Amino acid sequence: MARAFFVGVVVGFWVSACALIAWHNHNAGAQLVEHSVLRDVRRHAVPEGSSKKPSQHQVKLALHQPECDSDSSDIDCGIHTIMSTGCTKFQHWQSELVLFSHWKSGQKGKITRLVSGCHIGKDGETQSGGLGGISNTGGGALDGTVPIDMLNRSTHPNFDLHVTPTFEEAASFSWFNKPLSIQHFLKHAKRAKKGTIILLDPDMPILHPITQHPLEPEELLFDKSFHKGPKPGMNVALRKRPVGAQYMLRSTWLTAYNRDDICGKGSPCATISAYNAEQLYSVGPPLIALVEDWEDLITLWFPYMKKVVSKSPEDIINDMWAYCMASSNLEMPHMQLRNLMVSDPSGANPAVSEEAWPWIVGEEWSCDNPLAVPLGGKPRRLPNVAHIAHRYEATDSEGDGWLFHKGASITTS
Repeated sequence: MARAFFVGVVVGFWVSACALIAWHNHNAGAQLVEHSVLRDVRRHAVPEGSSKKPSQHQVKLALHQPECDSDSSDIDCGIHTIMSTGCTKFQHWQSELVLFSHWKSGQKGKITRLVSGCHIGKDGETQSGGLGGISNTGGGALDGTVPIDMLNRSTHPNFDLHVTPTFEEAASFSWFNKPLSIQHFLKHAKRAKKGTIILLDPDMPILHPITQHPLEPEELLFDKSFHKGPKPGMNVALRKRPVGAQYMLRSTWLTAYNRDDICGKGSPCATISAYNAEQLYSVGPPLIALVEDWEDLITLWFPYMKKVVSKSPEDIINDMWAYCMASSNLEMPHMQLRNLMVSDPSGANPAVSEEAWPWIVGEEWSCDNPLAVPLGGKPRRLPNVAHIAHRYEATDSEGDGWLFHKGASITTS
């Protein structure tokens, strides 16, 4: 219950704060156009020498997103966060939440939302394609589409929108959009040719900034039985050594798929041991890799995914199985970190959890501000993201129950 409670209060806090910012921007008269809302809000903020008292929210708007000059030597300023989405209302509110959390948490660098499977209909409205007949919301109102001009609005000063063509392959399986949109982004977007790219899913609001400054082993969670004699910097993505969140994929893909057919007979992917597959390739977003590695990965990810989907056409994590095989065939072992996320509230005992629950369970958390440091307490050790991919239920101290699920539509009478 503590796990569901933590995810619930954090998501509720972020959603409420995001809604508050949107309301404040509207009432302040900020123009929500061309990626520049925060600059607009700052123009509405109090000028120097003015006797007008600033509002609490205007002050907060100017403080959280770190400044990164174009010539900054801070390696974190070179981080580029991306997420692959559609244009449905379901993924739009999640994307807005990630954008807000990226700014609010102090995550440095740019963030780009990749949008695929959408096109402009004859009436000028956005239409969604490539959903493969699959609805994440039970066919509710959240399956509706969001206009392109609305997708292009953001209060984030370092936000960009990258709209791809509609990919024919995604008509049968929408998750093809992920590798294909990343491939299109790498080929066509105006971006840095070097640096680090972090891949998030749209249901991953950021709680704590991801850094590429070397951290001490004590600041991370990982399998100490595998990584003996750990050294500082295990969180840093290196050439041909990405960093990823540890998932419970284990070595399932070794027996579930014909790796000789997918990767090639005698290839690294086809001959890897179960132990190494579990320790080095049981990963998923957040995925952190150098630009050069993403450019290599993308050459295999989609071709492998096509073969994986032909074997298991309804498995919604086919993209992850294909990523495991592609990265292993390229001999890109990952540093698997458990502190990158929390997600499943029904997971294993915190003592052996593959997520960051050991930092959460047993702590006191406030519903008003779940990320606040307790008075006189030590700074929080927080996971980097909350992967809100499950159903979260709990009962509060007064006996009232609550439920959060990202696919639930809210209706009013």
